[in-house]
Amino acid sequence: MLDFNEMVIFVKVVEAQGFTAAATNLGLPKSTVSRKISELESRLGARLLQRTTRSVRPTELGALYYERCARLVTEAEEAERAISQCQEQPRGLLRITLPVDIGISIMSAVTREFMQQYPEIRLQVDISDRYVDLVGEGFDLAIRAGVLEDSTLVAHRLYTDRMLVCATPGYFKQRGIPRSPEDLKQHDCVVFSALRSSETLKFSRPRGEVVVEISGRIGINNLNAIRGVCLTGAGIGLLPELHCQDLIATGELVSVLDDWRVREGGIYAVYPSPRHLTPKVRAFITFLDRHFSNLPH
Repeated sequence: MLDFNEMVIFVKVVEAQGFTAAATNLGLPKSTVSRKISELESRLGARLLQRTTRSVRPTELGALYYERCARLVTEAEEAERAISQCQEQPRGLLRITLPVDIGISIMSAVTREFMQQYPEIRLQVDISDRYVDLVGEGFDLAIRAGVLEDSTLVAHRLYTDRMLVCATPGYFKQRGIPRSPEDLKQHDCVVFSALRSSETLKFSRPRGEVVVEISGRIGINNLNAIRGVCLTGAGIGLLPELHCQDLIATGELVSVLDDWRVREGGIYAVYPSPRHLTPKVRAFITFLDRHFSNLPH
């Protein structure tokens, strides 16, 4: 069986032209270096070094063996240097996956600045609502929103997102403004689901909680699409603040029942393990932390 340590020691002995100097360079006892060379020669059945009192020189077979081993040792040392450099500076391919609802808005907001800040990182982004196996598919990081299920993955909270009950001013002028969660039963609600026409929500505030089943003729499993439908005046939607705060600021949407809290979720950076987190992943998480900390909560 090949012993790479024997090859390394042999190469260092040839390059140092002696056992003592090689042992010093390797940080090993001279006896260990001598023993390893003897074991190597015994395993190969060939004399590799010509020893004299003044120097150590490779034999003809030793020179042939050294030529090939030196290449292997150089490549191994370069591989370790590459890993060490990657651990020092954020660089290389960063593969991330995001859901459609937040993927486009997040990437359009952070991509240019992040890429300028880290010119040695290449970014590959998967924007999809499908289930992604981070480890099996080779992704470094996922961005997820809402209430996360229990998992062996690590979830780092980036942002706490409040859910708002929204509709257009025209809708409320025509149908009236709900004053309590129970009033939503009398309204057309856009349900977050493509498979059912009702949704049970728990509203809470310091004075108590109310559970309400809302319903409507429209069910959609995409928050961007729900926002678009609400903008047409077709109904009331429950939207994350990040998805509607700009429209509320311009008056295109109006938020009601603001003294109630409902299904508060978050945005998370999810990754397989906190151990040996690469600089490129750590840099992206830190960058997202800074980005979301500048947003209103």
